[in-house]
Amino acid sequence: MSKRKVTILCNQLTGGGVEKVMQDVANYLASKPELYDVTVTVLDGPDEGRELLSDSIRIKGAFRSKAAYKKWSAAWVLFKFKQLFYVLYLMLTKHDILLVVKDQQYLRLGAHIKANVKIAWIHFNYEFFGLFTTKEKLFRYIKSFDTAICVSQLVKDVVISAVGDTGNLVVAYNPLNAEEIVSLANESIEPPSINSKPIFVTVSRLRENKGIMNILQSCKELTKQYDFSLWIVGDGEDRDRLERYVKDNGITNVCFLGWKANPYPYIKNADWYICASKVETYGLTIFESDIIGTPVLAGKLEVLSECADPNGIALVENSADGILSGMTDILDGRLKIEITHDLKALHKELYTDRISKIEGIINNNQC
Repeated sequence: MSKRKVTILCNQLTGGGVEKVMQDVANYLASKPELYDVTVTVLDGPDEGRELLSDSIRIKGAFRSKAAYKKWSAAWVLFKFKQLFYVLYLMLTKHDILLVVKDQQYLRLGAHIKANVKIAWIHFNYEFFGLFTTKEKLFRYIKSFDTAICVSQLVKDVVISAVGDTGNLVVAYNPLNAEEIVSLANESIEPPSINSKPIFVTVSRLRENKGIMNILQSCKELTKQYDFSLWIVGDGEDRDRLERYVKDNGITNVCFLGWKANPYPYIKNADWYICASKVETYGLTIFESDIIGTPVLAGKLEVLSECADPNGIALVENSADGILSGMTDILDGRLKIEITHDLKALHKELYTDRISKIEGIINNNQC
């Protein structure tokens, strides 16, 4: 098989589960330099996370500074110019293999890019459909790819029910590099000053649909009676509102840690991972926590019934009351979970087999 150029299109280098999938796929392909020449192009994120990609991977794109989020500012105009330049570059260039890892507007852009092989990842939920004028257009965008990878059966069912079966949909679960995750989790960190036991942790983009406010409302009630800590790892547009709520309500046991290139030691050093997300199509950090050995308290979501390890997760009503009830059971000692894994077997199941399936999809389309 001759060496082929792979262009991976994503919104940013790091920040969430989609970007983590991009990193794993890019690094895996780059580990085979005799077969793949990998370029990652991003169009919408800050210039952070380069260290998470192999040195052999070329990184291109338009990177947004904090100033560039202010519409019509000089920084915003310059960023939009660079963004347009890279969009035109992508559309005017013929690619060997195009992997569109982010959906939404990137799926639409990818539909207009020429490549010998085009693979799309679909992570979206019901909110996504509002970005398209008609279901017919969305159908055409998805069908323009050789294969559209759905990250769960739930996602595939959503697509089919919304726009119909495009004939190129396959389910391929996100690869999870279990051995790497455990290794990174063992790195030492300076624990936050707020570290009263038990420690709850959540790793998430700070946006409204991640349900962080439900966790904070639970903390407000629980601090009246219990000692514990909550670490919040991540950043996003909702951070100011969340921090203001903590300050206004006198909550002193919550620590906002911001974005971390390696969040895994914080998960390992916590007693429970907590997820109150209102919508997920896979829920990557829940599975990463299970690999690390940190039990999970999560609001019920349909996809968790499909994918999650039932032995490592406690599911509650997906609301502030549900999260409050679950945290209360933990703090009162009524809810306990012990996790043990055969790491080699887990790595094969979650990473080797899954990444091989993705590579097979790429190569089968090349034939």
